[in-house]
Amino acid sequence: MADTVNDELNIIRDDLNKLRQDVSDLARIMKDIASEKAGGAKDSLDEELSRARERLQTHVRQAELRVKQPLDTLELQITKNPFMSIVTAFSAGYLLAKLSDLGLRR
Repeated sequence: MADTVNDELNIIRDDLNKLRQDVSDLARIMKDIASEKAGGAKDSLDEELSRARERLQTHVRQAELRVKQPLDTLELQITKNPFMSIVTAFSAGYLLAKLSDLGLRR
């Protein structure tokens, strides 16, 4: 289960990196457009902004789906096995506390 969530988080990170690249590309395009004629630049800018907005919305929707699916699965597992979920959460917290305590002692 943890691997699935980590995999999904890695995919989300990749999507966010793609989004950063898209925003960077958009900034570069906007700079190029600024040097063109005003009338043509405005039309091109509107088109690029529209495409960038669509890409952004697509990335956001994909990220929401990738986060929602594992969370829904986790919620279903917790609902089916509440006692085991509590024991698992407690055990994980205990192990993390012990590991962090060992790191502080060094």
